[in-house]
Amino acid sequence: MSEENKTALLSLAGLSQSKVAKSEETIAALNRSYRSAIKVRHGIDGTSIRKIQSELGREVTATFLAEKIASACEFFNVVQNITDQQIIEVIGLLMGEYSHLTVEDISVMFRRAKTNGPGYEKPMSRIDGALIMRWVNQYMADKYDQIEQDQALQSMSHKTDPIAP
Repeated sequence: MSEENKTALLSLAGLSQSKVAKSEETIAALNRSYRSAIKVRHGIDGTSIRKIQSELGREVTATFLAEKIASACEFFNVVQNITDQQIIEVIGLLMGEYSHLTVEDISVMFRRAKTNGPGYEKPMSRIDGALIMRWVNQYMADKYDQIEQDQALQSMSHKTDPIAP
């Protein structure tokens, strides 16, 4: 996302650029975590959007998410790409109802959408907020399935462990 677009997006959302600049080092660490997440399991114990928001503030969180959304959308060659207003609305949903998701979750979700993972609708001629939210919901279903599988395996291993006399 260009600096001009970022500034315009922050302005539309009513956010201050100066507050965002103070947390560049933390954002760099989040970016490293974002890039390294490739499996659902990486998102289970990751850094939640809620935690980022409480520690770094609304502005930093919104900027971070805006950059990730814009970057993912630029990957696709579509006639109608997501608008800045739609990005702001998606960010609002992610920071509100979906704040339990982690940075790693967002990374894996976009990676699956880009690789046309099972259940991730491929954008045909447009990307909009509704499509991204369908990806979010698909990813959440995948994540909860992974958690259930992990819990079942853990439960099975406890049942098969011999009890010491």
